[in-house]
Amino acid sequence: MNTIDAFLPAVQAWFRDTFGEPTPPQALGWPAIQRGDHTLILSPTGSGKTLAAFLWGIDQIYRELAGEPGGELAGASGDADEYEPGVRLLYVSPL
Repeated sequence: MNTIDAFLPAVQAWFRDTFGEPTPPQALGWPAIQRGDHTLILSPTGSGKTLAAFLWGIDQIYRELAGEPGGELAGASGDADEYEPGVRLLYVSPL
């Protein structure tokens, strides 16, 4: 299985249309990120580290808002009617 296959179909399609295939840091980092492990990706600038971190969070927010199974970034029940506004993802990226 390609690591991009774990994302929602719309996210997969956007990624493939925009970037093609994942970079090695993305392909190697996503399984740990998807498991919820604390993850450090060390690679050169421009290798896709930031997108690797953000994309799974964005996918989870999309799942949560759409009421999809697995949308558990903020502990939602998966019911779109129970959505509560607020911060869903905070990612601190060094400059």
